[in-house]
Amino acid sequence: MHSFEVTEKTPEDFVAGVNRSLEEHGLASYVSVVVDGEDIVARIQWMGTTKLRFRTRPNDEGFRADLQRQQVAPLHGAFQQSFEERFENVLAKVGAKLV
Repeated sequence: MHSFEVTEKTPEDFVAGVNRSLEEHGLASYVSVVVDGEDIVARIQWMGTTKLRFRTRPNDEGFRADLQRQQVAPLHGAFQQSFEERFENVLAKVGAKLV
């Protein structure tokens, strides 16, 4: 996942929805998502820390987020594809369209 778009929401509203979904799925103790300036940062903490930093930019109907930096913990490499699929599902549930 390198980019996603969200319509009719601000990055702050979107991140609040993502965090609610993570809580509902019991993932909030391992995964956090925050707005940091113009970026959305996802952090996975479990036997190391992985960070995904997405730069946001407004578009006509909401915003687009493009992956700027990815730091993967050594022990997370084997689980990266599985995590990304689960994370993409959470993002899609709260209105993101993968591009």
